[in-house]
Order: sequence, then C-alpha cells, then structure tokens
Amino acid sequence: MKLHERLVMFSDAVFAIAITILAIELRPPHAEPDHLAAALWDMAPKIRSFAISFAVIGLYWLSHVRLFRWVAEADRILILLTLLMLALVSFLPFPTAVLGESGAPVAIVFYAATVAAAGLVQAAMWGWVWRHPKLRHPAMPPRALLPGLARALATALVFAATIPLAPRHPTAALFAWLAVPPILLAIRLVFCRRPP
Repeated sequence: MKLHERLVMFSDAVFAIAITILAIELRPPHAEPDHLAAALWDMAPKIRSFAISFAVIGLYWLSHVRLFRWVAEADRILILLTLLMLALVSFLPFPTAVLGESGAPVAIVFYAATVAAAGLVQAAMWGWVWRHPKLRHPAMPPRALLPGLARALATALVFAATIPLAPRHPTAALFAWLAVPPILLAIRLVFCRRPP
C-alpha cells in the first residue's frame, strides 16, 4: 500500500472518531417525564453546536476526499499539513463543547478560530499539491485543484471574519456561519461553468 493511501485511511479514521466524539458529548437529560421537554429545550445550544460541528467536519472530510482523489504521492510537507489538519479536526469537539455550554463571545471566538485555522491548513494542502506536480495524478485535468482551494479559503475566511464580530454581536457571528454553504455552492457553480 502506498504512503498516500495509508494517509487517506488514517485521515478517514480521525474524521470518523471526531464526529463520534461529538455525538458522545450529547448526553440525555436526567429529568422527570413531565419536565423532559423543558430539559431537551435547555439542551438546544449543545444540539446546535453538534449540528454546526458535524457539518464543518463533514465539509472538511469531503474536501479531503476530493483532494486525495488527485494525489498520487505524498511528500513530507503534505504529510505534516495533513497531520496538522487532523489535529485541529480531532480538537474540534472541545471548542464545540465550550460553545454548547456557553454562548459567550469568547466561546464563539474560540470556536471560529479553530475552524478558521483548520480551513487555512486545508487550503495550504490544496495549494501545496497544486504547486508540486510530482504529487498529482497524471490524469488530473487542468485547474482541477482550484475549486477545492477556493472552497477551503472561503470557509476559513468566513469563520475568521466572525472573530472580530463576536464580541459586539455574538448572535450575528453565529448566523454569519450560515453563509458558508451558499458561498461553497456559488464557487462550485462558477468553476462548473468555466472551461477546463
């Protein structure tokens, strides 16, 4: 088995474990049947944090899959970038728990900074493979890596932009994260219309 294939298998395991940890953190409330609805309502921030992180990790995993579809070999830098990306992904359940426990601006900043850092590292991975043809599959179409690079940068920039917003407008910062899916869709449409 080639090194890049082992890296993909290891990465898939880390992504899966990170998502599993998110689910484990959602413990059922201990409440009498008459108060169960209220107890579940009180868990809404934790469920919201879980949903956001599940989507984020899912998007980063899809990006990782798309990137390694074109990778034929892995060098030391790509391995190090992948490990750094995986470190941030496996760390994400912690800021998720903090965000679920508290909607304080510092929790939002902490979470946004972690997701933005992961996005920047993933963008660096796309950029590294783009700049080093020896790592790419010979059958890769021209500019095939540009959409992935654009998506990774866009995700990182949206979350990074909410860091200065959170202290003054925490709710607006949370809602700003909803801009990521339409931006990613727009990037997809732009690159689908351009000739290779």
